[in-house]
Amino acid sequence: MMEFPEEKVIKINGVKVLVKPYLTTAVIDAILNTVSEYESYGVRCALADVMVMSQCTDIEVFKEDEISIETYDIFKANGVIDAVTREISGYDVLLSGLNDLTVRDIYKRFEGAIGDFTKEFKDINLDEQQKKFQDTLNELKKVEAEKEAILNG
Repeated sequence: MMEFPEEKVIKINGVKVLVKPYLTTAVIDAILNTVSEYESYGVRCALADVMVMSQCTDIEVFKEDEISIETYDIFKANGVIDAVTREISGYDVLLSGLNDLTVRDIYKRFEGAIGDFTKEFKDINLDEQQKKFQDTLNELKKVEAEKEAILNG
């Protein structure tokens, strides 16, 4: 019977890091549920990375209750997070889920905007607008006729 892969040690910038090389479906779902509370794609990605690092490494700073964005940026800029996530099966599923969240958010915003737009149209009385348009055309015809009368004299 198959089992989960064993943790492995990888070397990043000369430092040994113990990595659990997989994310379970439950962990992916928990991460996506947590990050969905934030609107910013950057914040979602950073938070997801921190949660992955917490779940899948022995790096102590990621085990703390809070981590500063500066600490995250340092680990990201030095390639630590990318090196770890390349080793993790299921990380691609997490990234796909983050993209799906973003697409859903865009769709919801678009749907809301369309709903507001169509609501404005529902409030318009088309018969009344047609009458106003026709009255304006009739006025223009009168003005044009008066202009012609003046010019022809």
